[in-house]
Amino acid sequence: MPPPVGITYNLDVPEITKLVPRRRETWLEICTAGESIRLPADKVPSGLAAGTRLDDEQWAGLCAQSEFWLLQDKAVSILARREHFRRELEIKLGRQCRDRDLIRRVLDECEEMGYINSRRAAELTVQTLLNRGGLGTMRIRQELIKRGCPRELLDEVVAEAAGDRDEVTEMEALLNSRRQSLRSRLHRTKEKLAKKGLTDTRLEREVRQQLEAAVLRLLNGRGFSGDGIYKLAARFAAELISEADGGE
Repeated sequence: MPPPVGITYNLDVPEITKLVPRRRETWLEICTAGESIRLPADKVPSGLAAGTRLDDEQWAGLCAQSEFWLLQDKAVSILARREHFRRELEIKLGRQCRDRDLIRRVLDECEEMGYINSRRAAELTVQTLLNRGGLGTMRIRQELIKRGCPRELLDEVVAEAAGDRDEVTEMEALLNSRRQSLRSRLHRTKEKLAKKGLTDTRLEREVRQQLEAAVLRLLNGRGFSGDGIYKLAARFAAELISEADGGE
């Protein structure tokens, strides 16, 4: 097994005992009598073989290279699963390694190779959120900020994504998907308030206000904002109440 990233190595190395191919020979494990390190096969110095003796400086150099390439390999593995912003990847690598300078060098390498691209990450993140549905522009902004989208890119990407969106349609679709749960909330609210002995007029007002508030919390929680949500909440609440009254 490769040594954990960031450990302190024993530099008293008499000689290389063996080289073991790993990962279908794309990596080599360089073994000594007491420890081992791993390097990509194409990064192993030519001529290195079992029986090779290294001085402290040479071994330290190989150990440093191993740390870099193991962490870089971890970064590429994370990026293969989905796009990441630099800051987001930095946080994840920080859980593997405490050497901030090493992390910075790995991130620089990933950016130079094109593995990290903030615009690409932002656009794909927005598209994924839009495909999920039921999210307002504010929630999309929050998700981008949370993941580490650079501020100078944030407004531009959100504006591009929101340009063709009809948030009223998005909100209506969300509310319709929650229609049954909101209808159940309406019945529970009416039953609870009815026990207080309120007049019919006050009961109707309290039920409407509480249902509208529940709808607003749902919309706000999903990142929708603006004056339009109040009109929609009132209209949707009135619709549910009308449906309930017609079924009684």
